Amino acid sequence: MLIADRGIRGLVLRCRGGCVEVSGDGLLRADAGVTLNGLIRYSIRHGLGGLEAWAGTPGTVGGGIRGNAHFGGRLLGEQVVRVAVASRVGEVRELLGSELEFGYDSSRLQRTGEVLLAAVFRVSPQEPSVLRETARRSLTHRKRTQPLGLPSAGCAFQNPDPKRDVVPAVCPVQPVR
Repeated sequence: MLIADRGIRGLVLRCRGGCVEVSGDGLLRADAGVTLNGLIRYSIRHGLGGLEAWAGTPGTVGGGIRGNAHFGGRLLGEQVVRVAVASRVGEVRELLGSELEFGYDSSRLQRTGEVLLAAVFRVSPQEPSVLRETARRSLTHRKRTQPLGLPSAGCAFQNPDPKRDVVPAVCPVQPVR
């Protein structure tokens, strides 16, 4: 976790664990503390496609949705059907994916301070061997372009809008000790 020098006003929650389950025809539900890789392993094992491109993405379902994780031109928010969130005062609500105001590296959660509790993703039946191959390609790309074996707080730069003709920022990652 990277914290600004001036600190953080409020609480920092670290959600860990939880469960993943088939939630209906073409739907997969995961608690916010489930790692993205755990979610992807579950989906591949059960022959459910749609999330395998995010193999190797660090973090949890909650963090991936809050920051709308992206890979290969796709946004995780495209797969989100609905979520359960808790407001700053503890009110639990269910929202549709369309209400999350997904953008590049962003969601409404960054603006409202709501905390993701769980999410339901759209998936489709696919052959596990095909899903594993897509996940392998994703992991190979990440291993080639990111220092996955080193501790890191991640990249401090946001890539420019891919629709513009702009050269992306280079993020030299240094290990955190």
